[in-house]
Amino acid sequence: MLLDKIEELKSKANNNLLVDSNKFELNKEKIELAINRNLNETDWKVLNLLLEDPVITNKEIAEKVFMSVDGIGSSLRRMYEYFNIKESKYKKISLLLEGIKISNNSTTTA
Repeated sequence: MLLDKIEELKSKANNNLLVDSNKFELNKEKIELAINRNLNETDWKVLNLLLEDPVITNKEIAEKVFMSVDGIGSSLRRMYEYFNIKESKYKKISLLLEGIKISNNSTTTA
């Protein structure tokens, strides 16, 4: 009975941590202006998948965009550079947050 209660609490805690991606959106034009370059189709898809699930694995991203895990790693490394994401344990989340921040700014500078 105690284990069931623990599982129930874990489930509730996990549900509270989920981000409603409908509250946020990425604006490709603003992002491209801010980073001073165009995002290719794969990079844009990867960013949008991160918006849906910020902790998605590279393998899961690769399956969803029909690319290799190495190709996704390359895309992420490229975007970390474009967005000036520093070394961190949470680089994908930092990338997503930067994209959201840029998208929600009313004025963006390059």
